[in-house]
Amino acid sequence: MSQQSNPPAQGASAPSRPALPKHYLLWVIALSSLGVVVSIYSIWHHHQYWLLGATDAACNINAQLSCDRIAGSAYSELAGLPLGVWGLGFFVAIVVLAATLLPKRPLTNHSGSHLAALVLLTYLGVMVSLGLAVLSTVVIGAYCITCVMVYALNVSLGIVSTYYLVTKQVSCSLAWSKAPQSGSAESGDSSTPWSGCLTAAVVVLVVFAGYYNFAKPKPEPSQFADHPQFSQQKTQRAAMENNLEAKVMDIKVHRSPYGELGEDYRVGPDNAPITVVEFIDFECPACARAAPLAKGLAKLYPESVTVVVKNFPLSSACNPHVGSNMHPYACELAIMSRCAGAYGLFWSYHDLAFGQQALLKAGRPQQWAKDVGLTEEQISGCLASEDLASKIQADVAEAHALGVNATPTVFINGRKYIGLRSLDTMAAMVDTLLLLSEDTNPASSDAPSPASTAPLGEPAAP
Repeated sequence: MSQQSNPPAQGASAPSRPALPKHYLLWVIALSSLGVVVSIYSIWHHHQYWLLGATDAACNINAQLSCDRIAGSAYSELAGLPLGVWGLGFFVAIVVLAATLLPKRPLTNHSGSHLAALVLLTYLGVMVSLGLAVLSTVVIGAYCITCVMVYALNVSLGIVSTYYLVTKQVSCSLAWSKAPQSGSAESGDSSTPWSGCLTAAVVVLVVFAGYYNFAKPKPEPSQFADHPQFSQQKTQRAAMENNLEAKVMDIKVHRSPYGELGEDYRVGPDNAPITVVEFIDFECPACARAAPLAKGLAKLYPESVTVVVKNFPLSSACNPHVGSNMHPYACELAIMSRCAGAYGLFWSYHDLAFGQQALLKAGRPQQWAKDVGLTEEQISGCLASEDLASKIQADVAEAHALGVNATPTVFINGRKYIGLRSLDTMAAMVDTLLLLSEDTNPASSDAPSPASTAPLGEPAAP
């Protein structure tokens, strides 16, 4: 009786895929999932900061460990997206790549490519984290706890990948060009990272699209005066008032250069029914972003809105209510702006300083004063003027009495504005106040309407 061998299973001639390192994939998924959670919190905090101007988040420990300070920097967004959204897309992409490889039969025919892309992404995360850490240390001079957590997670992912590569529990090709070898375990899959990187890119784009469509703050259409619900339902108008604190503060606007310590520079008619008061710091990136908004309101409502600017430099050099020299040039910028104002050039200096804020360095505040037309003698006189310094201190004292602790802080008719900082939302707020004024005083029903056809530029200084 001859011995019979078992027949080969169907398809046995085809090479089987090598077993993938499950423990490695589980570590990657666990660490990246934590990264997803931290990124979502970072996005939420970013929105809260730009909505309110300051937050009471637990990650605000001091001037050096401050999520608000990082969120208010010029580096908190990339291509118009908060860095937290980029982080979310990155970590979700890693989770997806690992998840496609985790089943016994991988969910992709390009498992080698997905594994190579996964390893490469973990190293990319380490490099980006190191770069951001240097940026926080050298340029911003502050740290965000959530950012540090992301750095730690990325470094951990890099360490895990290195460990499994060194111990040869993970084997993949990181070359970008490699011809497939016939009959190899990865036949039909060159093991180059291209296919895996394409999958990751698609995942990131889906995350971006989801953010734009579902998470990015945007005003509701019913907030606008030309929306039927807005004009028909007073409840819609009242809801908009939630963007203003209930308490009305007494904010004095000095309109004469000869009274008190000097005038408050402003745009719009002094008898306008709506007065917008901004407390700003010329070195504050958030102020630079918000600067066109309030001035845009004055352009949209040339007869109904006055915009007033006051100083609140975030520097202990001239502001005793700030614990550190957070913005080392803020006090000098405030002095130079008022110096320019003394010669009718405040708004020119205002726009130049905010427009070129990224170029700020030692000597630049005085150079900008020269650029708008001041002489060396005029600048020297302003730097020696006790009146200018006293005016800055008076603005700071008033801001402190009003509860201002961050910039920009905006008050509309004495009420602190806590709504979304967009021109559309602030315009809706003005519409609301004008319409509520009409309800209270029908005689004012012919109040000026917004100049909707006016371009959004700087109104001429009064």
